[in-house]
Amino acid sequence: MKFSDELNEACRSLHQDVEYYAKTEAELTEASLAGLSDKQRRKLTADLHTLLESNVTDDKLRALWWDSPSDIVFEKGADVRAF
Repeated sequence: MKFSDELNEACRSLHQDVEYYAKTEAELTEASLAGLSDKQRRKLTADLHTLLESNVTDDKLRALWWDSPSDIVFEKGADVRAF
């Protein structure tokens, strides 16, 4: 299992400086989606639902996150799931 291209692209926007221009959860979400087309956003939404509704363990979810291009660190898979 791995993140889709769309999810990796969204994660790429979640870098260490994102907090300087994304102060709220809504702004953070918008920042992560900024480079995606409407079609990519729809696929991303479907991919997230599929991933989170699957039997993926918190440990696997953490490993997937750590393999993504995001600079945001989550020590626990449960934190990735909550995010």
